[in-house]
Amino acid sequence: MSAMEDLPDDLLSQEGLLDIMDFDYLAYGNGMKEGSKIICQHGPAECLGNMAETCVKNMTGNAPLKYIPFDVCLESGSAITNKLISKCAKKQGINEDELMSCVTGPKGKALIDIEAKKTAANFAGKSMQ
Repeated sequence: MSAMEDLPDDLLSQEGLLDIMDFDYLAYGNGMKEGSKIICQHGPAECLGNMAETCVKNMTGNAPLKYIPFDVCLESGSAITNKLISKCAKKQGINEDELMSCVTGPKGKALIDIEAKKTAANFAGKSMQ
């Protein structure tokens, strides 16, 4: 079960909650950088999902109420595939062509590098295990 599945459906939509908290879901996990390549703890499918989640987060202006439903949809599948990404994008009204362009292009790579740096900063001096 993922962290997204543990969130009550309406938690972030509680009136005023996002006004009093700084919520930033980082789609990176225990990824490791090897040169310019990211190796994900659970393999290439996890990396694909992280990239899709990061791109959608950016496409929605980093608005949790807009990107979290996509993340929940993606995390609810048994395996993250391009087909599941497409299904979740359609379900959430996300432009699939723009999303896949981000996932497979330089914009996605730049965005996931930002997620990696933020994740490392959050765990500086702490074990991520």
